[in-house]
Amino acid sequence: MTEALLTVKQTAQLLCVSQCWVRRHRHRLGAIYLGRSLRFNQPDVEKLCTSPTSQFIVSPAERSLKPKPSGYQPQEKNMLQRNRYQRGSVYKMGKRVKVWYGMYRTDQLNSEGSVVRRQRSVRLGNVAEIPTKHAAMEALRKAMGVNSKPAVRMTFAELVDRWKAVQVPAMKSSTAQHYQNALRGVMPTFQAAEVNAITRHDVERFIQDRARIYSRSTLRSLRTTLSLVLGYAVANSWLEKNPVTGIKLPRAENCGGKPLTRCALTVAQVMALVNALEEPYATLVLVLAATGLRIGECAGLRWPDLVGNVLHVTRRVYCGAVDDLKTKGSRRKLPLSPEIANRLLALCGSDADSWIFPASNGAPLNPGNWLRREIRPAGRKLGIALTGWHDFRHFFSTQLRRAGTHPKLVSNLLGHSNVHLALNVYDHVEVGELVAPVERMSAQLLCDVIKSEVSC
Repeated sequence: MTEALLTVKQTAQLLCVSQCWVRRHRHRLGAIYLGRSLRFNQPDVEKLCTSPTSQFIVSPAERSLKPKPSGYQPQEKNMLQRNRYQRGSVYKMGKRVKVWYGMYRTDQLNSEGSVVRRQRSVRLGNVAEIPTKHAAMEALRKAMGVNSKPAVRMTFAELVDRWKAVQVPAMKSSTAQHYQNALRGVMPTFQAAEVNAITRHDVERFIQDRARIYSRSTLRSLRTTLSLVLGYAVANSWLEKNPVTGIKLPRAENCGGKPLTRCALTVAQVMALVNALEEPYATLVLVLAATGLRIGECAGLRWPDLVGNVLHVTRRVYCGAVDDLKTKGSRRKLPLSPEIANRLLALCGSDADSWIFPASNGAPLNPGNWLRREIRPAGRKLGIALTGWHDFRHFFSTQLRRAGTHPKLVSNLLGHSNVHLALNVYDHVEVGELVAPVERMSAQLLCDVIKSEVSC
């Protein structure tokens, strides 16, 4: 009978736990007292290990107590992923500021390949961050990697479908279109991946792979969209932490795509372009350069929006459809000079409620067609390398800054919600503008030098 009984040490080896743990749970393991010694029935212990309701995970190779051959190394995966009956403990320390600490045990492999239990202490936070012991225990559970509820199994494609169903209807059409276009570059890599299995390394490797062919701005769009979708999973407790948080983009010179550099237009170039174009293209370019309107806002203008010399911006055209303005600050009134207002009125036909800049079929202008067929060919003949309609908006912002216009007024004229956006993105500084301040500083320095020499 005693040959079928296990000692405390043998039972601990079989369960891959410490001997202290075996003694604490001796009643559950069915301990038998032989004098003052504890013994355990091997079949009962093995039955407990293999029971589906038990938390133990013991491989069949580790259940046998037969002597192992020389050179035997236990499998690290099986030994380091034991589910143990361990809650850990928390305690407070500190004189002025009390800080919560947690203490628990971890498994480590020694040089011989056997498992060694090590005690570990972690800082959880101060009492202002974690006010109660229950909150401290929850923080310790997270530090130990123990989830309070089962993980949600969901592929990234399923998460995207849920995100689209809830988040996209609350976005502007242009914003939603931008994110969905960016998802086309993300889905081939992550669509079949489990959301809980996506790591920071996976995202960093994805960004580095795409850096070979895309520009830095495109990589930023991919990162933002991926972070937005995974952040939605975090908000719904389907994911513990957003793996995209804190990931940096490669430098622009290390990216394969060509960065977009706006054409810094001059007044002479704009007027040359206006004189080279026919109507209504010439007036369109003049209005864009004189008001800083977005091309979609200009396409959405109707004749009732022109009241005297004031242009009321109330709508835009995006992808051929009439839409609301991009931001709340985009709804504005722009004064026009009498000359530009008269040029606009000269284009008015018999229909007083039609579009100011219509296409040949009466619909709003198609920005892509007008740029490709009329504006860019005229610019190439003049030696002007236009990058897009936004070049005129950048020109407007730069000219206002050179004229000394207050940044708040520039922001209102452009329809920006952020005052610093015009200075950081839309303003362009030329070398000639740097001459005057450098000369003033040089003159001041030389003047000081002359005064010091005279005084000596």
